[in-house]
Amino acid sequence: ENLQTGFNKCATFTMESFKGKYVRVHVENLDQILEALGVNFILRKAATMFPASMEVSEKDGTWTILTKTATRKMEMSFRIGEEFDFTTVDGREVSARVTFEHNKVICVHRAKKDGQKSTMSVREFKNGELIYTIMIEGMDLVSVQKFQRV
Repeated sequence: ENLQTGFNKCATFTMESFKGKYVRVHVENLDQILEALGVNFILRKAATMFPASMEVSEKDGTWTILTKTATRKMEMSFRIGEEFDFTTVDGREVSARVTFEHNKVICVHRAKKDGQKSTMSVREFKNGELIYTIMIEGMDLVSVQKFQRV
């Protein structure tokens, strides 16, 4: 068994704690992040004003994070450490990679088109909550959402 295989087994095992369903209980600066990404006013308000839920699941080493609001649904399926193509909820074509480091699920979205922004999101557990942080490369803007397990 090589080091990469051992790492993936360890990452998969540790990721187990993220499996489950969550509801959003707090949101800050999401409107500003979405505006910086070019999302229109109505979709920004829908993303911030309506309840949101998140579900994390895994089957055969493929992880899925499903995020829903009343007006939108985003499903991202991935294997830890493997690059994949993805279209974000705001329409950006990105090259994405999800890693698990220091008890954090880190997702990097690298924009494929010139003029579009790259983002990084981090999901981690703190004080019994799943904290979901979104950052835009090259900007000091940070959005924090807090989710509780249901």
